[in-house]
Amino acid sequence: MPQAVNKLLRNVERHIKAGETALAAEGYRHILSRFPKNKRARLGYENLSKPPQVDLDNLISFFNKGQFNKTLAFGEKLVEKFPTAEILYEILAAVHMSLENNK
Repeated sequence: MPQAVNKLLRNVERHIKAGETALAAEGYRHILSRFPKNKRARLGYENLSKPPQVDLDNLISFFNKGQFNKTLAFGEKLVEKFPTAEILYEILAAVHMSLENNK
C-alpha cells in the first residue's frame, strides 16, 4: 500500500512542477479519500491553497506603491492558481475600491 501512495504522490508532484495546480489538487483529494491520514498529501493539499509568501509580498508591494493596475493583473493570475485564498480576494477588493476612489 505505501508504494501505491508514493506513486500517486509522485504523479501529483509532476502536476505541480508543470503548473497544473487543479490536477494536483484533484490528485491530493483522491489520495486523501483513500488514505485520509496521509500527512504528505494533507500538507501538500493545504499548500496548494496558499500563494507563496513572496507572491503575496509582491502583490502588497504593488498595492502600497499605488500600482493598482499591476496589482490587479498579478492578483487575478494568482486567483487562477489559488482560487480558495481569501487574502487574494481581499486585496483585489481593496484595489477595486482604490480605483473607484481615484476616478
